[in-house]
Formats: sequence, C-alpha cells, structure tokens
Amino acid sequence: MPAIEFAVFPASEAFLKDEKVLYPAVDWVSKADGYIKSYYGIQSEDKKTLYLALFWDTYEHHKTLMESKEYAELIGLLKPSIGGKVDMQHVVFSDDATTVLTAPTTEIAIIKKKEGHSVESVKSAIHNLSTAVDKDNVSYVPSVYGPTVEDAETFLLAIGWDSVEAHTKAVETGADVKGLVGTLRSCTNISYVHVPFKVYSPVA
Repeated sequence: MPAIEFAVFPASEAFLKDEKVLYPAVDWVSKADGYIKSYYGIQSEDKKTLYLALFWDTYEHHKTLMESKEYAELIGLLKPSIGGKVDMQHVVFSDDATTVLTAPTTEIAIIKKKEGHSVESVKSAIHNLSTAVDKDNVSYVPSVYGPTVEDAETFLLAIGWDSVEAHTKAVETGADVKGLVGTLRSCTNISYVHVPFKVYSPVA
C-alpha cells in the first residue's frame, strides 16, 4: 500500500477566499519522485482546518524530498495557504484509501493507545470496528486504518460516509457498531473529524 502523508493546519484567509492559492504547491510536489496523487479539504466541524492527503509510493520517497535542498521551495509555495502550525503524520493503511477519500465526507479518527493496553489489542479492536462498519456502510468499503510512522501507538482510521449525520446515525442505531466503539474507547483515546476531500488535478 502507498504511504499517505496527512498535513493538517489552519487554512489562511487567502485559501478560505480562493483555494487556488494551494495549487502551485501541490502542482510542484506532483512532479516529485514517488508522488502518486493528492486530496485536500476543509474540516466540517470548524470550517477552517485544512487537510492535505498526499499518496507516496513509500514513506522514504517523501522523506527524501523533505531532506532535499529543493524542499524549501515547496514550503515557500505552501506559505500562502498556511494560517498556523502544521501537523504532519504518515500512515500505510490496511487497504486502498481511495474509496473513503472520495466519499461525500470522510471521518478521520486519531486513536491513541492507553497505558496498560497492548498495540495488538488496539489493532484488533480497530479491525473489528472497521469490519462491522463495512457490513452496513457498503458504498465506501473498505474503511482503512494503520499505525502512524511517527508513533506506533497512534493509529489513523478513515471511513467514508454519505454525510456527518449518516455517521452519527450508524453509531447511535447500530448495536454492533456502538458496542465496538465502546470496546475501542476502553483501550484508547479517540478524537475524530469529518472532511469532504477533493482530488487535486494538476494545472494544465
């Protein structure tokens, strides 16, 4: 599976007025060795946090770019879109993330292991929840998950939904899903947001 870079930061006022300010940066990175494709979107909850999801052949391809002297040029191109601190994480998901990222909205959950629990127990709980969700939420299977490169005890889970409301309803009305969420919360700390991603098309 590809390595996916998630870069998350407050969007600048310039981006919120015109998302095209981001295009020169993504167009530049799209020519880098190992780049596959990218998606971007504003978080539904706060209407101002920008999420970039860039697919790489491997994590090492992006690492090589970040360590190159050309990387400063990319940062310069990104600056007009950035309105605050940038958080970056990388993950190799359990399956192809294309379907969940092209859903009307994508749930991005950050799941951190609690003290006293094993990574394997967390992974098992996430797997069981993902499997249960996919049984009912068939339009956007498979949901995907994986540990971050930066911290093996932190997982990202991505699930595609028709809407934020559809996600809420699935948890409230699905007995299996509700129970499995409870099991996962017993061994982890979970935070999540929803992002309607768009695929980036290189400028002609």
